[in-house]
Amino acid sequence: MLSSRPQQQAFGGHRGVAARRSRCCKLTCDASVVWRRLDGTKAWVAHPRAARVKGIIHFLGGAFAGAAPQILYNSFVEQLADAGYTTIATPYAVTFRHDQCAKQVRQMFLDSVAELKSKGRSYLVPAKAPVLGVGHSNGALLHLLIGSLEPNATAGNVVISFNNLQVSDAIPIPGFLETLQPTVQAARAANPNLNPSTTELSSLQQSRSSSSSSSTSGSSTPGRGTASASAQLLAVAAAAAAPLLAEQQQQLLVGAAPVLDQLASVINEVGDGLTDFRPTPEESRAIIAAGYSSPDTLLVQFENDSFDETPEMQQILTDRFESLAAAAAAAG
Repeated sequence: MLSSRPQQQAFGGHRGVAARRSRCCKLTCDASVVWRRLDGTKAWVAHPRAARVKGIIHFLGGAFAGAAPQILYNSFVEQLADAGYTTIATPYAVTFRHDQCAKQVRQMFLDSVAELKSKGRSYLVPAKAPVLGVGHSNGALLHLLIGSLEPNATAGNVVISFNNLQVSDAIPIPGFLETLQPTVQAARAANPNLNPSTTELSSLQQSRSSSSSSSTSGSSTPGRGTASASAQLLAVAAAAAAPLLAEQQQQLLVGAAPVLDQLASVINEVGDGLTDFRPTPEESRAIIAAGYSSPDTLLVQFENDSFDETPEMQQILTDRFESLAAAAAAAG
């Protein structure tokens, strides 16, 4: 997760402070912050209990961790909410299809804002409040892609520990994917009914539009309908830990099931023949270099993150906005 000694780089005059922060895995609930899980989009919303909302944050966690932001980024999200920002954390299943995922989480965010408004909670998402993107690791990549594919999606972005490695670098096990693909295909042939992708989160991302008319929950009660084995296991764990956890903490814990469930959907993609990201890392960099639209971007790098590629993205964005500034000067 987030580690200490951050460095920062800002563009377009927008600066911020990246405070020292330890691992964000504590299951705590700040008394000044309210958590909600939206029934329609299944996004997690943290907002200040009483203070006026300063802005709206679309938060995206890293690969795998992004499926349960209410658990794995609990402290960090609560700090954002406690500072006066309605923070909408859109969970997503890890996937090789980064472009599709970026579009899906962006739409989930817009649908979440609409859902809050439709249920009488417009005060949490004021029309004139700035919208900011905050993403960690793979979530940072997704926000950069959103800002490239959809101009002016946010007023600014905070890009934490950006990385966009090749699959072979992200999973440094020689021959792993090459061996996994025929194994999955052989398992499918032996059992035609095998469908490892039918998890709560992956099916949610594919058919979420059908549930857009659902109501907003006043407090989070995740896992409605047919619960996955992971959800049932976590429900048992939450019940066993009930004497030690507040009710809201138990609900957040049960909602972590998609972290376990999403492994099956990744295996299924490998079985379909995907062994690299789409777009590829090189293509993603080209998309960002040609189309990224938010000059108010803060890059945060941590010294002990071996996957971090912030310096390369810093150069890409510097070149991007220098060329835009030169073009504007020539035109003016």
